[in-house]
Amino acid sequence: MPVKSPDPMARAAEAFERGDLAAAEKIVLDLLAREENPNALHLLAHARQKQNRADEALLLIQRSLAVRPGHTGALLHLGKVLAQLSRDSEAVRALNDALLWDQSLADAWYELGQAQHRLGDFAAAENSLRKLLALAPAHLLGKLALGLLLRDCGQAGLAESLLAEGLAQSGDALLK
Repeated sequence: MPVKSPDPMARAAEAFERGDLAAAEKIVLDLLAREENPNALHLLAHARQKQNRADEALLLIQRSLAVRPGHTGALLHLGKVLAQLSRDSEAVRALNDALLWDQSLADAWYELGQAQHRLGDFAAAENSLRKLLALAPAHLLGKLALGLLLRDCGQAGLAESLLAEGLAQSGDALLK
């Protein structure tokens, strides 16, 4: 029989990783009834996002950041949720804030490049996606995103080579 961790956050994280959102939620809500715990708020936000409840996830992340300002993981999550809600200008601000704290966040560079592309800021998007690929050269989605961006900028030759490289790397026969 597995040993039950005495730490409620560890137990909630374990339940979340197992996909047992109901158990994770119960543990986190019990903890939040006692204290405004930023880790609990952030984990509950992840659960809400998995449940396609992005509006609720956003409020929870904002509460988490109010308790623990500048937390890079929460800022990155905030940017992702804002982008999911089609609030790209706000997503760009949150992702830039996360990158001020930690320039090595590959996911933040990817999400930032995508949001900038949707906003039509092609130069900034290209810069962000190139920074991503400098950090993580094998980042498949980054290669594909940069290829699509370059295509949209009229740089078909560069776009084709990146897209072909990304498609070859994907190993997905449906994409080839």
